Formats: sequence, structure tokens, C-alpha cells
Amino acid sequence: MKQSELEHFVTQLAQAEQAAAQTIQQAELKAEQRLEALLQTLEQEHQEAFNELQQKLQQEKQCTIEELKQQAIQLERETNTRIERFRQGHQAQLSSLVDWLVKRIIDA
Repeated sequence: MKQSELEHFVTQLAQAEQAAAQTIQQAELKAEQRLEALLQTLEQEHQEAFNELQQKLQQEKQCTIEELKQQAIQLERETNTRIERFRQGHQAQLSSLVDWLVKRIIDA
């Protein structure tokens, strides 16, 4: 090979190497951009899923609180009914006891 051909070949080789380096750099940049976009998409999807779960939990919490309130109201009603029955029963027994004592005093 002649000197000029060799220099021309080295120049072409250097240009090819530079072009390959640019191609690699562009490919790396595109890969980083795709990776960043994918990461943002995943973060958004996870945030949306988290928000949905949080909202569902809040709804379930509200439902549970409402159920507990209703149970408390029902328990209070049942307790009041039992107390009233108990009071009425004692009132009836008290009347019977008073009648019995009066009769004992009169008979004595």
C-alpha cells in the first residue's frame, strides 16, 4: 500500500470510529430517555394504585365507623329496653312487697 492510501485508510477508519462513537452515544441517550419515561410511567401507575388503595381504605373505614355507630345505637336501645323491663319488674315487686308488709302489719 502506498503512503497516501494508508493515510486515506487511517482517516476513513478514524471517521468510522467517530461515527460509531456518535451512534453509540445517541443510542445510549435514547435508551436513557426510554428508561426515564418507563420509570415515570411506573411511578405514575404505582402512585395511582396507591391512591386507589388509600381511597378504598378510607371508604371501608367510613363504612366500618358507620356500622359501629349503628351497632352502638342498637345496643343502647336494647340496654334501655332491658333497664326499663328491670325497673318495671322491680316496681311490681316493690308494690307486692308493700302490700305484703301492710297486710302483715294489719294482721299483727
